[in-house]
Amino acid sequence: MNQTDNAFQGEDFRASDFPWEDPTEVPASSSASSTSCASEGENDCSRKDYIENLVNGDSSRAYKDALGPNCTTDSATATSSDSYGDSDDEDGGDGKDGSEPEIQIPKKTPNVATSRAIARNSTANTDMMYAQLAIVGDGDIEWAISKAYQMQKFKQEYALLDTVEDCLRHIPGLVKDGFLLSVDFNLHQGGYIMAGDMPKFDFSLCDSSESLCGLKQRSYYLPQILCPDLAAVRAGITGLLEFDGYGRALNNFTFRTFATAFRESTANAYDIYPAKHAQFKFFNTPRFVNLAVALVKPMLSKNADSIKLGCKFPGGRLDSVFNVPNEEAAVARLRVKLEELIMRRYDNEKKFSLENVPADGQEVEAVEST
Repeated sequence: MNQTDNAFQGEDFRASDFPWEDPTEVPASSSASSTSCASEGENDCSRKDYIENLVNGDSSRAYKDALGPNCTTDSATATSSDSYGDSDDEDGGDGKDGSEPEIQIPKKTPNVATSRAIARNSTANTDMMYAQLAIVGDGDIEWAISKAYQMQKFKQEYALLDTVEDCLRHIPGLVKDGFLLSVDFNLHQGGYIMAGDMPKFDFSLCDSSESLCGLKQRSYYLPQILCPDLAAVRAGITGLLEFDGYGRALNNFTFRTFATAFRESTANAYDIYPAKHAQFKFFNTPRFVNLAVALVKPMLSKNADSIKLGCKFPGGRLDSVFNVPNEEAAVARLRVKLEELIMRRYDNEKKFSLENVPADGQEVEAVEST
């Protein structure tokens, strides 16, 4: 199990291989034309139909050209719903027969009152999240709808408001104790990289349901921060985790901790949040971690295939790269970065509307950046 792996395959892993600063020039955003999904006189297509068109058609063209790298659009009109029902049945299914209720993705309509209702209902899925589900689902429409339902239930169970203000409230918990080392843009592969120090993880957070609830809320907002736009969603998340000294950290992992964590394991934000995991590198992993991950990998989601064990960093521990000039300054920088990314995410959610995405096969009218 002493598998080793360079952080970037085919290259030596050096401190200079951390080009994780945002590019100086952000690519010009594109705005899609206001062409409707249906011709004049026909009914507008539903969001479910739209997702099916994306996952079954030329979704890469639709997203790269129509949405642009920052997925900003001109229109703020969008509709959504947190109600459940069978979109193919006029009466609608409520799941009372024991089957899982299906989310009803309503027909789009330029209704200002509906848009305002969405703003008041912070638990409703947004147009941008529907698009994200289509990207991550990679052609599986049933998976996308099921994932939307799971997210809805998760947010209700753990009182997630899914707003900028609620996320900012959890940022101090994300940077506490030095577990989260860095979040930055990945110039090599696109998307965002998070680096963490596993021995700094506070296992006492799993001792009670109350503290574990806060942990799960933060575990939802972290990938939300790492997916500020649909370009980042397409590229996927890269994770670098340091395990040197992890055995000593497990001294705080008691039977009570295990029992609480096991009881709450049915709602795992790692699997519920729709995100692509480009790769996760585990550095300086002890043998028991290699063995444990190998045993549980078959039971994990498809994201488990991105985990690489036994990676080595010649410079020692990862924190030596990020905690410069000291840990306090690094935490201050990290907090600013997290706040910036989450504000970008929710700003894009407000601007993004499926109303502005043209039907498949239609040309996109680009808008020059000023």
